[in-house]
Amino acid sequence: NAELPSYTLANFRIGIKSAHWQAAAYVNNLTDRNEALALDYERGRSARVGYLTNQPRTFATATPHPDEVDYFRQIEDLACDLYGQCRSMRDGLATKPTAGSAVLLAEVTDDVEFKRAEVRRYLEAHGVLVLPEGTYPLGSADFVASLDADLTRSQLFVQLLGPIAGKCPPDVPDGYCWLQLERARRHGAADVTLVCSRRGARVRRLPRRREDSGPADQPQAARHRPQL
Repeated sequence: NAELPSYTLANFRIGIKSAHWQAAAYVNNLTDRNEALALDYERGRSARVGYLTNQPRTFATATPHPDEVDYFRQIEDLACDLYGQCRSMRDGLATKPTAGSAVLLAEVTDDVEFKRAEVRRYLEAHGVLVLPEGTYPLGSADFVASLDADLTRSQLFVQLLGPIAGKCPPDVPDGYCWLQLERARRHGAADVTLVCSRRGARVRRLPRRREDSGPADQPQAARHRPQL
């Protein structure tokens, strides 16, 4: 086996990070060297012999995959939670949400579950009690009973909608999206609906009655009712 000469490559990276954002830029192969990394044999050395070389000098900005952003954001939230809990244990302080400021964050479809978790973390970080504290049971009667109990404790009802249809079981023919919204309005809670997409989230005020809404106003579960 042929022995290739040694080589040295220089890479450079710089980044800035704040409490709410971070940015980074880097240069690979700073001096733009062209080094032989390995031999490239054609047809078992019966043809020409070449070399595999390194990447030329490259300038770029770091653009993480969306899944990586979500993952590290959760890791950072966990670290903050652990730090806050340790401080509370050390100082003997109990961190409880502000009484009388409960917000009911409606159950959502899987595609916006992470966005819902972000909203919950933001509200809880500002001392707001967020309901439900767990998950609601399946089945119309049990679901409504648990939902109504939380609505009596809530001042605001927040609902996130995404592009994926929700479930419409036989006992909830209009879907859980409309069920939660109608129960909230029956209890007199102020309601805010956030429509989530790749461009972000926008606030939409839904009609008071489902019968008065058009296709663009209806929650996804109602718009995409399965055909039986």
